[in-house]
Amino acid sequence: MEVHHPHHPTHKKKWSEYILEFLLLFTAVTLGFFAENIREHQVEIQKTEKSLNTLYLNIQKDSVLFSTVLPKRKKIDSLFEIISKYYVKGELKSHLIESYVLVGQISNRSIPNINNMALDEVKNTGRLNFIEDDNLINAIQNYSHFTKILESRELREENFLSQFIDPIRFKYFDQSILYSVNYDNANIRGDSIYTKPLKKLPNRIFLLEENTFSESSFINITGGMNNVIKRSNEIRVEPAQKQCHELLNLLRIYLKK
Repeated sequence: MEVHHPHHPTHKKKWSEYILEFLLLFTAVTLGFFAENIREHQVEIQKTEKSLNTLYLNIQKDSVLFSTVLPKRKKIDSLFEIISKYYVKGELKSHLIESYVLVGQISNRSIPNINNMALDEVKNTGRLNFIEDDNLINAIQNYSHFTKILESRELREENFLSQFIDPIRFKYFDQSILYSVNYDNANIRGDSIYTKPLKKLPNRIFLLEENTFSESSFINITGGMNNVIKRSNEIRVEPAQKQCHELLNLLRIYLKK
């Protein structure tokens, strides 16, 4: 006996139902896409804030570095003026300890050495795109530019030191005396230089190969180095310090929001 199964007619969808299903699917995909974009955007904002906090700490260190190094660099100009007066009066060899102070101070590789890692991270990872402050963005870019300029100026000073200062320092100035002089803490009073030695100085302060020492060459070379340092301060170091303080202030304001 044959068994007849009843047929259940399938429901034929209308075009409007297909369109509705498509719209629902499209809406779900679109909302998911936007939700993922919002999530990624929030993640990038958090990463940017973390990078800016690191940058803020680095810029604080830079600010301290500028305030420490710049006065020492400016002191060189005052030291050189005093030594020049001794030279004009024909008294240079009567003030050899002061000459040691000048040579020790001027031989320092003292241009601020900025750590660019945090700056480069903010710039090279695209984090600038997530900073909602044009002034801060400009300050970051400007300060980064100044750090590159300082690097080139450091090379200029290093070349002058190596080519002109180091030869006279090693040829004429006794190293034990040179390193005994606390030239970082040299005090200037009027036309005199006072310094407390790090350790007891010899009874006689002298020059090596004194017979070949040329006072005029010494003044010309140290004066040239002084001019290089002075010019660096005016057109590079002081503007970089100003930009450092501006960036530090903008970062402080931005991170408090």
